[in-house]
Amino acid sequence: MKLHWLPVKQRVQYSILLLVFRAQHRLAPPYITDLLEQRATRVLRSTTNNDFYVPPSRSRYGDRMFSVAGPRLWNSLPAEMKKNGCLVTFKRLLKTHLFRAVYEV
Repeated sequence: MKLHWLPVKQRVQYSILLLVFRAQHRLAPPYITDLLEQRATRVLRSTTNNDFYVPPSRSRYGDRMFSVAGPRLWNSLPAEMKKNGCLVTFKRLLKTHLFRAVYEV
């Protein structure tokens, strides 16, 4: 019997990306939503991709903050995944995406 568990690093990424999705769709608490900022207020390609602004960080520890790691991981996702509005579908696509990144299926 083979279990389909994600490795620890990808499990952490899964949790962060799920929280970013919930924050974007106003399903997270306001203190989480306030940590994320859309890339631009003008109509640009980056705003149509639902990208977030990644604040600069000067240290390894700063890179681990949710306000830095969340947008960085989110912006690295394929555009089709970011445009999805359904939480259940996003979870399925995200898990598949992370499995393929790890196991090169």
